[in-house]
Amino acid sequence: MVIYICLIIYVLIVGGYNKSKKASKLATIIAFFVAFTVVQALRSYTVGTDTPMYIKFYNNIALNSRFEPGFMLLCKILNYFKLDSRWLLITTAIITNFGYMYFIYKNTDKLTESALIYIFMNFYFDSFNLMRQSIAVSILLIAMTAFLNKKYIRFFILWLVACQFHNTCYVYILVLIYIYINSFMKTWKSKTAFFLACMCILYFITPLILSTLFSVSDISSNYYYYTSGRGLEYIERNVFGSVLLVLLNSMLLLYACLRKKTILSNIREAEFQFYFSNMCCAILCYVAAIQIEIFSRFGHYFMPAAIILVPMCFKENNKKSYFDKLVIYGGLIVQWIIIIIYRPIWNGAVPYSFL
Repeated sequence: MVIYICLIIYVLIVGGYNKSKKASKLATIIAFFVAFTVVQALRSYTVGTDTPMYIKFYNNIALNSRFEPGFMLLCKILNYFKLDSRWLLITTAIITNFGYMYFIYKNTDKLTESALIYIFMNFYFDSFNLMRQSIAVSILLIAMTAFLNKKYIRFFILWLVACQFHNTCYVYILVLIYIYINSFMKTWKSKTAFFLACMCILYFITPLILSTLFSVSDISSNYYYYTSGRGLEYIERNVFGSVLLVLLNSMLLLYACLRKKTILSNIREAEFQFYFSNMCCAILCYVAAIQIEIFSRFGHYFMPAAIILVPMCFKENNKKSYFDKLVIYGGLIVQWIIIIIYRPIWNGAVPYSFL
């Protein structure tokens, strides 16, 4: 826990220096990247719920082949140079933090605020645990930046590359569909009605969706371990965690809507709609996760939009914005601490120890 508090203080100091001394944006984001990467890469093999499993897999790669081709290729390259399992943690830490820091660097000037969201919304902790998916999310964030710059071919290529590290990344096509449908709705009432309708439908048909997926042999064999090997009826539920995520992200989305004018003073309408649609899709995933916990994994591809959108809600040198920032970040800190204390097993990042 102490190491994470030190990391937060470091981000605040570096970010404060950036604002007061006008240090370059690139230098600041590199400083963030180095700190995040070092802490993640030099952790003990016991830090991260899935870390021991990945280490065991890496050390016996010749006997395994169930993971996606991108991750398999990465492991085989490291093995080819006879690098020990520590290098798997180092490499994944570099790739993961590069994607997030690149996303922040390219899309906002609020570097400190975004870096804090990266910590307090548990994106950083997730990368300690969900190694394959974190690499996929990192590559997807670079793809999202290409999409915002209308470089659609680059986006498509990077998205396909991300899918090679975790096949659930294919679900990201849903946000593009959501954006397309949402574009036909001209009023907030119609947009809200569409979102609520999607929420209700998804909640009730989630078991049917998974039942259909499990009828496909390839999918069933890849995810059968989530049922403890006993069939679909034993699939896990995490009502507390999923409801918490729905409430947290819904409040952030609502606040972003209320501060739309402030946000639009920093970014274009199309960018706002892109981030907004991503967050809507994340909430829909967490609603489905109330029924079946595994659907929360899909939310990881959409929710990083909050890293950019939430800090955009606050005006500079405005008393009301200072109060709002205190409330929003204070709430995020509280939920972050609650998870650390009461649900440490969710990501296994606490307690922390070095190698």
